[in-house]
Amino acid sequence: MLERFQPRRSQLPIQRLRDDITQMVNRFFEEPFFQSQTTSFVPVMNIKEEAEKYVVEAELPGIDQNDIDIEVNGNVLTIRGERKYEQKQEGAQTHMIESSYGAFQRSFTLPDQVNVDEITADSKNGVLYIHIPKDETKKARKININFREH
Repeated sequence: MLERFQPRRSQLPIQRLRDDITQMVNRFFEEPFFQSQTTSFVPVMNIKEEAEKYVVEAELPGIDQNDIDIEVNGNVLTIRGERKYEQKQEGAQTHMIESSYGAFQRSFTLPDQVNVDEITADSKNGVLYIHIPKDETKKARKININFREH
């Protein structure tokens, strides 16, 4: 950890000791050991394109499926949910929390060439898979230019 240089105000041994103890206590309480679980949870997402579909993968370990909502509005896919912190044992004290908790929402604009009526989702080993089939009838087409002479 880098610290800003602060010249000592006094060279008296007792003053230096007091300054050192103050710095040590400040560093102790700045460490993650005492940070709360207020950090918000943002799931990791991957989007893949296959021949007949797109697949959205969302890493959602420890989240109950009842706490996840998937919605399509127009051409926007929205995934929202919450990773809840639960104290497992009554009377137990937590001394360190590095996991993130909280509500999340991720939205993606879908391409025009998808069939939103056929979107499906499943989950395996804490990963949510959303399958978005392509719609070949909405495939982009090339427009030919007719040249006319004046």
